[in-house]
Amino acid sequence: MRDVIQPMWEDEMNKYGGTWRLKVAKKDTPTVWQELLLAAIGEQLSEGLCEGDSICGVTVAVREKDDLVQVWNFSAKLANNEKMVPVIHALVPNVEFQVVYYKPHQTHAAYESR
Repeated sequence: MRDVIQPMWEDEMNKYGGTWRLKVAKKDTPTVWQELLLAAIGEQLSEGLCEGDSICGVTVAVREKDDLVQVWNFSAKLANNEKMVPVIHALVPNVEFQVVYYKPHQTHAAYESR
């Protein structure tokens, strides 16, 4: 994650953002993690963002069956699947994701109680 931002939707810096969530087969997790991490560092993921938005970080959550790789951005209002998803697929063309979707942090069920 960038600077002092915590990989939690509750972090004040993540307040208006969200995540692209990629459900990945365990065998593909190391490749996806490495490529997206390097792309974030090299600012290649910026190609999938709208003007005024930026990447907060990339995380991986190891799960029992499939893993969840997340690309975090600052502005859910500027998130665009039609731009970001092709960028991700181009970075890992041999990986088939089980699920790819965007989730704004403000849609989290516990967000309203804050």
